Amino acid sequence: MKTFQMNNAGVSAELRLGIAGFTYSDLYKSERLKELLDVFDVEVAEANPELFAAWDDYRNYPEKPRTEPEISALLVAMAAHVSQFLTKLFGIATEVEALAAATADQNLAEMAQRLEAALRRPSAEPMAPPPVPPEPPPGRPMQRAEAPIAPPPPMPSAPKTSFENLEDEMASLLGRPKSP
Repeated sequence: MKTFQMNNAGVSAELRLGIAGFTYSDLYKSERLKELLDVFDVEVAEANPELFAAWDDYRNYPEKPRTEPEISALLVAMAAHVSQFLTKLFGIATEVEALAAATADQNLAEMAQRLEAALRRPSAEPMAPPPVPPEPPPGRPMQRAEAPIAPPPPMPSAPKTSFENLEDEMASLLGRPKSP
């Protein structure tokens, strides 16, 4: 939203921000940017205290050991909050919604193509068959006290990751069997 004021010097435009107490010119003042960051921090902390605690720890202690997937997950989670904050700050909710609606089908199609390619990709390591217990020697009679050697119970399979569950679901939606 722009407002125009007429004065002797001509037309001047002042962009009104969507957060009370802030003006466009505040974006050029470091002390006001710090205050705007404080508003953002409060909003994230209220919306997701656990995420904010992780974020605050990350930015205050960047040297702390973290895995790359942990950092990526944190940045992706914070990106959603940054997007929402900027949408509100610049009053562009209508435009953001229109863009999301216009690209939703394309995004879904691209995701389906990527998942289909992942389903077709051969696994890096082939699964080895489970070990088979050795047969007793052929010529030796079984004693009464001896019980026959039973095969070990099947090992429980490791629980599927969320990505594997998603792969299974997408494979069924696409009508294709999941690659082993």
